[in-house]
Amino acid sequence: MNRKGILAITAVFFLVFTNILFSREDQTMNEPFGDAIEGIQFPNVRGSNLQGQPFNLPGEFEGELNIILVAFQREQQRDINTWLPVVQRIHDEMNHVAFYELPTIRNMNIVYQWFINQGMRSGIPDSTARHTTITLYLDKEQFCQSLGIESQDQIHVFVVTQDGRVMWRDSGIHTLEKEKSLIEMIKSL
Repeated sequence: MNRKGILAITAVFFLVFTNILFSREDQTMNEPFGDAIEGIQFPNVRGSNLQGQPFNLPGEFEGELNIILVAFQREQQRDINTWLPVVQRIHDEMNHVAFYELPTIRNMNIVYQWFINQGMRSGIPDSTARHTTITLYLDKEQFCQSLGIESQDQIHVFVVTQDGRVMWRDSGIHTLEKEKSLIEMIKSL
């Protein structure tokens, strides 16, 4: 057999092998987690974490499941803090789960954004917290409407897949009842 024949057979083998390999991977990656909350899809938004890394969400959430803590006011950080030990523990125990804080602020010019980001960055020395805090500057009303958020007076907690399906939601400070519901839902998927 000449060299061209060997190369042709090698190319065909490579194409068949990679097709099998990637088609299996795609089937595994696209298996549904279960039923999402009907009618609620995490919107496509852009933001940057406190390390300056840009994110296009929900597609760049890093977990198969992502616990999202949404705050609208600076003083709501206390409420976020009630959830952080729980979501950190879930993340540590279940490597397919990531978590993020999303400070959600109305759209404003780049100078104001820079000042706000610098202020948050200086208040958060922990590199993990800086990585998982993604500030969103957007039309808050439209964002809330797409997620079914009726009030910005409290924090909202979601579990979201990478394709944006909202699988679980709650609001307000952490309670043992909410924690139990969250963990049961994640384990059921």
